[in-house]
Amino acid sequence: VAAAQKSQKDAEQGKTDTEAKRQKQEQDFQARWTEHESKQTELLKAKKDAEDKATRLESLIAKIAGGGQLLSANRLKDFTAKEAAEDRLDLVYAELRDRAKVIDEQNRILSSLRVADRDLQETVLAATPKDDRIDGFDGRVISVDERERSVLVSASSTRGIRPGMILHVFSPDDERPQAGDRKGVVEVTSIEGPSLLRATIRRDSNRSPILAGDGVATSLWTAGTAPEVVIVGWVNLDEAGDNDRERLVDLVKRAGGRVVDSVTPMTAMVVDGGKPPAERGEEGFAEEARRQSRNLKTAEQFGVRVVGVDALLDMLGLSRSALTSNGLPRAATR
Repeated sequence: VAAAQKSQKDAEQGKTDTEAKRQKQEQDFQARWTEHESKQTELLKAKKDAEDKATRLESLIAKIAGGGQLLSANRLKDFTAKEAAEDRLDLVYAELRDRAKVIDEQNRILSSLRVADRDLQETVLAATPKDDRIDGFDGRVISVDERERSVLVSASSTRGIRPGMILHVFSPDDERPQAGDRKGVVEVTSIEGPSLLRATIRRDSNRSPILAGDGVATSLWTAGTAPEVVIVGWVNLDEAGDNDRERLVDLVKRAGGRVVDSVTPMTAMVVDGGKPPAERGEEGFAEEARRQSRNLKTAEQFGVRVVGVDALLDMLGLSRSALTSNGLPRAATR
């Protein structure tokens, strides 16, 4: 009996062990199957991502291939000869860089034009087709002084505006009026602040006078543009005979300009102060003299306009006598 009981117990234990082993194998299988499904999902996602990238790459290559029509004739020949998209893209970038240089040169010419005489400005503005609409107002008239024949104008920024600049006045009814619908012309006389300028009325009509709220616009200036100016030589603004370079730098900055050390194709003008007064001699001026000579030569190469101090002061609506009489603060000496 004991042997039979032991045999039965061993059989039951074996059955239990077999069931436990089976359950463990099933659990292991489920775990491996779950891991397999997870990896399969990841692989399918990676495959789809790769296919999407390949599709986008093909589309990009096709777009790059279509860029040949935008290239110059000489560069188009090289573009056609290239097969690799990256080589073709390099040619497109080279074309863009060349065009950027052309735009920089055109901006330099326009910058020079902005300080040209008023008749030339009028000629350029008058050349705008009468049926063209302006892009939008550059500012608004906020007050009119009939006695002084002047207006105060509010602009988003006066940076880049200089005395002598011509602005056309339009009725505020239309934000983009026809260029030929201007009701008057004003000339900037002074910069009153970061967003205010004063201008004298050059042309208006009794039938349609310039009023507060009227819009002003010009094609010769874009808000926020700062003309680049290089100042060389010995700058003397008053009878004292001292070097007033820092005072002139301050005046240029107040008018919205930016003073830099060296001439580039983007330079609007070079202001040449000349040599020190004879009584002061040229001691200590040697380094500045070399800088002066170097920048004047570069200005000649680039076709940058060179003016004297008096000419610049006139552009800023100032004079030596005004600087002497109104006691503008001097820059601190270092």
